[in-house]
Amino acid sequence: NRWMADIWKTDKERLRWVAVPPLLSLVDPAQVRDELTFAKEHGACGIFMVGMECERIITDRYFHPLYAMAQEMDLPICFHVGINSFAVHDAYFGNAALFRAKFPILGAFGMLLQEETPAMFPELRWGFIEASASWVPYMLGDARIRTVRRGKQPSDTMLADNNFFVTLQMTDDIPDLVNAFGDDHFLIGTDYGHR
Repeated sequence: NRWMADIWKTDKERLRWVAVPPLLSLVDPAQVRDELTFAKEHGACGIFMVGMECERIITDRYFHPLYAMAQEMDLPICFHVGINSFAVHDAYFGNAALFRAKFPILGAFGMLLQEETPAMFPELRWGFIEASASWVPYMLGDARIRTVRRGKQPSDTMLADNNFFVTLQMTDDIPDLVNAFGDDHFLIGTDYGHR
């Protein structure tokens, strides 16, 4: 975060950046708040996470103080591909990048819907970054089935209802996704934050 802050202040027309919070420090929320406050004051526009953090799924109550701070500071939670779990990461040996990188972000999306975590933080935005978007119809279909099983009526606007935003990639069928879900909750994502 300090390095990104230093780079950003050299030219504030640079693309803004996302902060990496000290997630193991959530036992001391004041330390996390200080880091996020610093980051926001120095150009951060979101919070970086992956689909599994600190050996926990992202709907674990452990993360609720972070989500409350993010909502208060107007910093979206930005899930990137990857996994922060030695146990799960190491279980997928060899050429299992799909399991280690892409599937955790899909799991995060599904768990947030299943646990109704976004309803606890109604102003918080959630981004799903660099995992493509072709999986969105499947995951929303699965969420509808699980919602009905819980005796509730599924929504036709789950992306909007939950403040979910998903990055598209050139390999996606962008016209189909936009026709099915509108264009309000899709983004273009890039790692190239250079000028």
